[in-house]
Amino acid sequence: MADRYQKETGVTVEIIPVAAGVDAQATLKGYYLSDQMPDIIACEASGFSNWEGLLMDMSDQGWASKTDAAYVDSTYGTLGFPYTTEAIGLAYNADILEKCGIDPKSITGPSSMEDAFKKIDSQKSSLGLTAVVGYCAEPENLGWSSGNHLMGAYFDSGLSRTDTKYIDQLNNEVKLDENRFLGYANMIGLFIDYSDPALLVNGTYGDQVHNFAAGKYAFITQGSWIGATLVGDEASSYAAAGNFKVGMIPYAFEEGQDTILTSAPSWWAVPKEGQADAAMAFLQWCAEDSAQQVMVEEAGFISPFKDCKYVASDPFASTISEYISAGKTSRWQEMLFPQISPLLTAILQTTTMKR
Repeated sequence: MADRYQKETGVTVEIIPVAAGVDAQATLKGYYLSDQMPDIIACEASGFSNWEGLLMDMSDQGWASKTDAAYVDSTYGTLGFPYTTEAIGLAYNADILEKCGIDPKSITGPSSMEDAFKKIDSQKSSLGLTAVVGYCAEPENLGWSSGNHLMGAYFDSGLSRTDTKYIDQLNNEVKLDENRFLGYANMIGLFIDYSDPALLVNGTYGDQVHNFAAGKYAFITQGSWIGATLVGDEASSYAAAGNFKVGMIPYAFEEGQDTILTSAPSWWAVPKEGQADAAMAFLQWCAEDSAQQVMVEEAGFISPFKDCKYVASDPFASTISEYISAGKTSRWQEMLFPQISPLLTAILQTTTMKR
């Protein structure tokens, strides 16, 4: 996109990468303190608090009216430009479910979820499955998945996009809703019971996604971002498994929860102390046709902009669009929960969990 922007406008955009596993916000603070702040920075939801009062309000930008996925602060306005939409839910191999006579829409709560798992498990050998579900509890490399993303289901599953009651309860009262959390914990217990034992405590993200791509799991506890991997790095395994259709159902740990979680995973923001006008001009271009083509067709992103005419090749694109069109999405707020000490305190105050 930077290359195309330079060709179209003559303006050079220098990209400053941050290596995987490095604390990007700490790196940015170092730039800020040394008076080398970039003109555009990346922020997850929790990162905006580091720059309170220091970012441009982009509410008046043309792109802001074309998306519902911008990061909007109640005090400071529209601070974050969304570059993609991702979804969190229980992803599935539609071919496996069809062979077992299971309609994914029939999985509407804990009982129907367990019934589906049992039915698939009974046919595991004939279906060539290693396990019903690929779920990891490995903490070092997959805490962001089994921790952040799945905890997000507790905060938001089944709620409207404006309902923040459970994240507020934890942040303000250091408290969990006992009944809701026990239902959530029971679902995690179900995943453990039907997961691949080799994956549970020693598995990696690569193992988890590879086995799903190869048709070894009927379900996987990952988000829509794995779609790009299925048709990218895992394309040969996915093709060998028949390029099966995928879908996503809600993490329905209570009966009737019918929403998946959708959001931009992070946003681009513009610091006030810098080339703000030039930065915002680049972001406006990013929302327009030329850049959207790159984002969707080359990067494989699902556009958050309503007027985008390009369709992602991502296998989950149609599923996400269906949920969005039906108004069956909840916000994605797991990055707003507190640090681990208050979270553990709240969990320890919850009664013993039993399945």
